[in-house]
Amino acid sequence: MHHKTSNPLLHKISTRFLHIIFNKHQIQFPSIDQITIQRQVENIDILVVINDKYAIIIEDKTFSSQHSDQLAKYFKKINQKGSYQVIFPIYYKTGNQSNFDPIYKDGYQVIKREEMIELFEEYNIQKTNNDIVIDYYDHLLKIDETYNNYLRLPIQMWSRRSWQGFYTRLQLDLGGHWANVSNQRGRFVCFSWNVHTLNNCLLYIQLEVDHKSQEATLCLKIKVTGDENKSRLRNKWYKKVMENKKSGDLVFKKPDTFGHGIHMTFAELDSDYRVCENSIINLQETISVIKQAEIFLDQLVVEVNMMNKGS
Repeated sequence: MHHKTSNPLLHKISTRFLHIIFNKHQIQFPSIDQITIQRQVENIDILVVINDKYAIIIEDKTFSSQHSDQLAKYFKKINQKGSYQVIFPIYYKTGNQSNFDPIYKDGYQVIKREEMIELFEEYNIQKTNNDIVIDYYDHLLKIDETYNNYLRLPIQMWSRRSWQGFYTRLQLDLGGHWANVSNQRGRFVCFSWNVHTLNNCLLYIQLEVDHKSQEATLCLKIKVTGDENKSRLRNKWYKKVMENKKSGDLVFKKPDTFGHGIHMTFAELDSDYRVCENSIINLQETISVIKQAEIFLDQLVVEVNMMNKGS
């Protein structure tokens, strides 16, 4: 009650944050008589206990992600105490992450950076006159800017977070996922989608970038899942692309080198798929180009399937 009168607006924001947590777990919000907040209990970032009945586990992630079954372990440790009637696991994510399915699978609900910014703006956080909270809001805005600056920066100046923000936006239209990967060329961020599952392989499209040169490539990829020779099957699909290499304004070509790993590029677009105006990306035109490539692979798979059925 002291905080309700000392800073009413901040109290409203805090209460609303708790409401969000309860709503995500579809539990009716209670009248709060007592609340305690502890840090690093059983290695949990934050443990909030309400009325000695509700335990809120908050795992705070900025740019890292979950590992080593840590989320399931945290829940198990608190559950084994037997002290709480209801446990609310929350995965609080202020950076970008491609896929939250493993988080939900472990019983956690996700609160993202965008939700916190929206909450602060809804209640006009500046009027709280609380420097700590206002600084945190500004911090979230700066993180948000680093992911969304791909819309304003020349493509040559994109950072790793710019690429992650760009790929996160593409997911809204294309599905798929992005990831940080490493190979002989170094570490880069890629985006994969439009997966076709065939008898002996997976075919899909992947966007790749060389972070040193900022060269962006749209690749047609294969993952051999059967017993067939990897190189032979890769070459088979490359030859098929070359028979149909032009599709509208798109032209595909052989990659500089053929790989020999689990995932191999068998063809790539002959130009940058990004459409720019004065070096600034035109997002909708770029998505249009990407969807043309999607149609190309779809039609290629249909054609090969029809040939196989006729043989």
